[in-house]
Amino acid sequence: MSNKKDYVLIVSGNDVIKVASALSSSLRFKILCLVNEKGALDIEQLSKELGKSKADVSTHIRLLERAGLLRTSYISGKRGVKKICNSGVKMVRLLLRC
Repeated sequence: MSNKKDYVLIVSGNDVIKVASALSSSLRFKILCLVNEKGALDIEQLSKELGKSKADVSTHIRLLERAGLLRTSYISGKRGVKKICNSGVKMVRLLLRC
């Protein structure tokens, strides 16, 4: 891990189900790939890239956040606040310890 922004997410116990579930959606996987490829993106940018509504993208972002796969922050925009998505996760390791 040469870059502080790139890290391995190691998951065990009940969190394995949460992360595996988050990764089971092709749209959520595409969101992760876009953010990893292009860097920080807001909900509007993601919705345009994916051809999905902002509400749909926001729902998927929330699930990725809960699983620890994305981090979000807020910045001031022209018409309110923008939610910005970031991810440094380059690899996920699921430890199957029961």
